[in-house]
Amino acid sequence: MRKNIKKLAAVGLTAVLGAGLLAGCGGDGKSSGGSKDGKVELVMSVWDSDQQPVMEKMAEAYNKEHPNVHVTTQLTTWSEYWTKLEASATGGSAPDIITMNVLHVEEYADAGILLDLTDAEKESDLKVNENFPAPLVDGYTVDGKLYGIPKDFDTNAVFYNKEIFDKAGVEYPSDNMTFEDFKAKCEELKNAGLPEGTYPTAVNRNSGQTTYYASAFANGGYFLSEGNEKSGWDDPKTIEAVQSWLDLVSEGLSPTLDQMADTDPDAMFQGGQLAMYLSGNYMIASYDKTLEGKYGIAKRPTYNGKDTDIINGLAFLCISKHKTSGRSN
Repeated sequence: MRKNIKKLAAVGLTAVLGAGLLAGCGGDGKSSGGSKDGKVELVMSVWDSDQQPVMEKMAEAYNKEHPNVHVTTQLTTWSEYWTKLEASATGGSAPDIITMNVLHVEEYADAGILLDLTDAEKESDLKVNENFPAPLVDGYTVDGKLYGIPKDFDTNAVFYNKEIFDKAGVEYPSDNMTFEDFKAKCEELKNAGLPEGTYPTAVNRNSGQTTYYASAFANGGYFLSEGNEKSGWDDPKTIEAVQSWLDLVSEGLSPTLDQMADTDPDAMFQGGQLAMYLSGNYMIASYDKTLEGKYGIAKRPTYNGKDTDIINGLAFLCISKHKTSGRSN
């Protein structure tokens, strides 16, 4: 395994470097996971169709460098990904290489699904602590053990529809907005008379990452104590920050929670129904397709005088350690 990792440096692709960690875990070509031609067959799960072509090229590069291994990608849509992964992991047939996010790594590590990569990372050229922000690496570390090699990290911003702003005669958002400025911009848009079914913004109820999480932390609130012993949802500072975003809904500056349950806010923004939408850079590829040349990006607003944001990111290299159906994972 360690030999394979170091050989991958010649490929020059960070993601394929990570795949080097996989080959050794799949066996030496003699395992029951090998195909008829003696190759070790490995499956890598992905959920993003926009990223799948890149992941396939990385897999192809690794396959070329290591002819005794064949890595293929397995695409499952986001809406079904975690349900399918849980079912396969429970049944002992999880993909060999699992695309993971920080929200799920602890539960899969605690369940014994994932391989401890701590020693392998130290012996490799990956050096995650040198290449990724510490909070992201910490997100894939459980009880001092590393269970995922990050492939990227994301940040959040205000995406805005230029056509809606132009027709409303409202100035585009700036990079130095406070939350109060953002709300005032929403009110200005509403007063300008937006078309029926169009809103100044949308507070995505499923994405605290882009909205109220950062505001709560900036306000001195929290959601879970350090030792996971106490909830901070009833903390006055947390409540105050979350309420700021809920006010956008109650004041008609955002669709209602019921409306957003029927139509996803991302779809509303891409459909030209939102003037502004707080989202992550992971959506840029989709926005480029549906809103090419029609949208702009501004820095997310500060809150309580603090420029706070939430970091998230995917690990494309979480390795299943189960052996199922005669295949070595």
